[in-house]
Parts: sequence; C-alpha cells; structure tokens
Amino acid sequence: LSLRIAASDPVALARQMIQRHPRARLVALGDCNPSLPLCFPAADTFHGWVDTRTDTPNHLREALLHAARHFRRDAPFLLHNVDVMCDADLRALYDAHLHGDALATLAVSRRDTSRYLLFDEGGSLRGRFNARTGESDVAAPASYQRLAFAGIHVISPALLERITERGAFSITDVYLRLAAAGERIAAFDIGAAQWLEI
Repeated sequence: LSLRIAASDPVALARQMIQRHPRARLVALGDCNPSLPLCFPAADTFHGWVDTRTDTPNHLREALLHAARHFRRDAPFLLHNVDVMCDADLRALYDAHLHGDALATLAVSRRDTSRYLLFDEGGSLRGRFNARTGESDVAAPASYQRLAFAGIHVISPALLERITERGAFSITDVYLRLAAAGERIAAFDIGAAQWLEI
C-alpha cells in the first residue's frame, strides 16, 4: 500500500514524515522549493512538487485538483497542513480511514482552541462551535463532542469531485457542507500526541 502525502510544509517536516513512513511518496503543494527533491534521493520517495504560485491559483480547490494527477484514484491520500507539526501516528489515522466508511477522516484532539468541530457519538461531523463568540451552526452544540482539528486529514479521491467551492475557502467549509448533505466525515482522536502550530 502506497501512502501519498500532500503537504506544503518545510523540508524539516517532509524529512520527518518520510523518516516515520519510509514507503510514503511525497507530493508537495506550496511555494516551490527547489531544494526539496534533493533531500530525497530515492526516486520513489519524492513524487512531485506542485508550485501553487505558478502552476495554479493559490486556492485549495485548484491546488488539490491540480495535484490530483499525482494521487492514486483507487486509494485515499494524506493531506497535512503546512503550519502544523505533530507526532500523531499517521499510519493509524490512514488505517482508520481505510477501515471506515468516511469520505474524509480528520485528526482531532481535546486540546483547547477557540474553534471546535462538533462530532456525534459515532464520530461523525455535525457542525462547528466558536468558543470565543458562542456561535454555532447547530441548534444544541452542547450535545456534541467538541474536538480541535489538527490540520491532518485522510481524504478519499471521490471528495475531489465534490468540491464545488471557488476561490479562497476553508476545507472545513467543504467538510461541513458535505456532512450536512449526508456524507460521513469522521473523527480520529490523536489522544495525547504533541501538536504545534508553526
């Protein structure tokens, strides 16, 4: 099983991910860093660089669709946000997605944040809650689990075809829209894994 990683993080994070998952293939989304391929001498490790400044508009939908040529159409892929470092078990996250029925599986934890995603008892996304303002898009937010999104997700290729948003948007908006339409967006609790926003 080949795990393909889409990321736009610095070289250090890419090295860390490849060290933890030596069979992974790296597809990077972001500002082009010509030194990145040199860090991975094995041709089957560094699979491509998609420069979102020049190859395509710097919007998530276009970047993902543009990078999709590097992804297998018969297997989910891991998307790791640019601005987070985390020592969560990515293989366990990926396996949980493989053995579940979700369109996307989100790494979450019980850390403090101002913006929570709300999940039901079965671990399905139901809404969001802003702890700073008290605003929520569900009627009874207290009846759901409030979990913080880690910025790490496993996505089934079918999700790419369901992104209808245009321009700059948050991927959580996509997840919330799909969840409201009946698609399963699942939680994967990373427990006490260290998480840092950089």
